[in-house]
Amino acid sequence: RYTGEMPIGGDYANELDNLSAYTVADISLRYTPGSIDGLDVFIAVNNAFGEKYSSLGYVGYPPPEYAREQVYYPSPERNFKIGASFKF
Repeated sequence: RYTGEMPIGGDYANELDNLSAYTVADISLRYTPGSIDGLDVFIAVNNAFGEKYSSLGYVGYPPPEYAREQVYYPSPERNFKIGASFKF
């Protein structure tokens, strides 16, 4: 999925750089065995290529100088999920 540039939160005068655009690839596999009615299992890899990006940033005043700067919140790197569901 692709996300274009986004403005920094709190930059009401539009003086700071935007957050950079990024592309993240998520991969998932789902299996429904025919031998067990209602069972569905899956495995997923989010951010499969380990892209380092931030989807959230604000104008901040961090110590010790309390000078105005862009503060970023990092997004998750590669992570995995597995799961199952059963419908009665």
